[in-house]
Amino acid sequence: MEVLLLVLAGFGLAVTAVFGAIVAFALITGGVASALAVGAGFVKVIQALVEHAKIVRRKRRERWKQFADAHGLVVNRAGEVAGSVDGFKVGLHTYTERRGDHRVTYLVLDLQTGIRGVELRKEASVAGFFQGLFGEDVQIGDTAFDSHVHVAGDEGAARALLDAGMRQHVRTLLSKGRARLDSDGTIRIFAESIDSDPEPMLQRALDFARQLRTAQGARDQRLGDIVSHDPKGGVRAEALAFLMTRNEDGLSGHVQVLAQDALADSDPAVRLVAASALGAAPVLAELVRDSRLSQRIRSRAAEALAGNPDVGLARTVLVELLSQPTQRLQVLAIRRLRDEDLLDESAQAPLLALIDSEPESLAMAAIRALGDAGDSRAVEPLMELAQHSGMLSRVPGAARGAIRSIQSRLGDVDRGGLSIAEVGSEGGALSIAEPSAAGQLSLSAKK
Repeated sequence: MEVLLLVLAGFGLAVTAVFGAIVAFALITGGVASALAVGAGFVKVIQALVEHAKIVRRKRRERWKQFADAHGLVVNRAGEVAGSVDGFKVGLHTYTERRGDHRVTYLVLDLQTGIRGVELRKEASVAGFFQGLFGEDVQIGDTAFDSHVHVAGDEGAARALLDAGMRQHVRTLLSKGRARLDSDGTIRIFAESIDSDPEPMLQRALDFARQLRTAQGARDQRLGDIVSHDPKGGVRAEALAFLMTRNEDGLSGHVQVLAQDALADSDPAVRLVAASALGAAPVLAELVRDSRLSQRIRSRAAEALAGNPDVGLARTVLVELLSQPTQRLQVLAIRRLRDEDLLDESAQAPLLALIDSEPESLAMAAIRALGDAGDSRAVEPLMELAQHSGMLSRVPGAARGAIRSIQSRLGDVDRGGLSIAEVGSEGGALSIAEPSAAGQLSLSAKK
């Protein structure tokens, strides 16, 4: 009401200003008689506008009264419609908000579903900075749905609610004009004209509310059904991951069965979640080795496999990745081999093949790994790199450091080990002595 009074006051001031300007112009150009005639005409126009507004308001009240009577609702003293339909509380009212330099008044229908904790809006309506005000966006795993719908609130409730059928009903609700489901369980539908017919708005809200009512049930049971039957692999994977992470004391029997079944799922993302939770090394190895899969899937599988108790399989698969033509996977394999102390002789040849690779970060990772686990066979190629004098390259220094690490690990030359001269000066060069009894190398400065 206060907003309406402000709008009317502003309108009155504007009309008064226009009226004064017109009368003044008529007085100057045509005299008093002309000014009086213009004023009288202007008053008639205003009276006609006021009468038209009264008619519009009367027709609106009559339409709202007919709508209320048709559904057993009442029109209160404020002119708003309220009551219950099919067990749902319903309200019809107007709402005014500022849009730029003007105000817009909407017709709003509210329907209380009684289902709390989940918020659904059009994604575009909460983009950017304002997204944080509406809570973190829960990604359901259905790309088309996630790109159009912002989901916030209780993550478990949202995942259990949004099976394939419910996702379609949500898209239908949000696709037709402005609508949302608030976390207090209220469906709100907006019409940009306050003279819009409220009947379609009510039916739209009722259709969605009835679907919500049928979608209720035990949360874990609904999530289990989604893991087993949802047509979207991403949704199955996200639901399974949620079930796994919420069981801090270990997987329940129900979740354990779901995870075992998921190891044979057609979608690699689902198999990845299940294998990571169960420690199924053969399945993780299969995912890492499948070059048809995305780097994201293969990388996550490699990360999970690296910490698996099956050390032999983990080492074998990670060493295989060193020869893959994908730099991201190669760097990951080197890092995990070092982190988990899995480097051995089998890694040396593929690591040596990477020490002059691009980008430099890959070469540096390979050189450092050789410093950790390389033997005398790695010294000569590392020495060649150490003699390079690229001003901006970090490779020569890393190569010298790796050589020192190898020397430190393999012992002194007196027992057939290594002797490495200082590298990096103009005279520094590689000299390989005849094999000693131990079959090792002796490295000295060039004369």
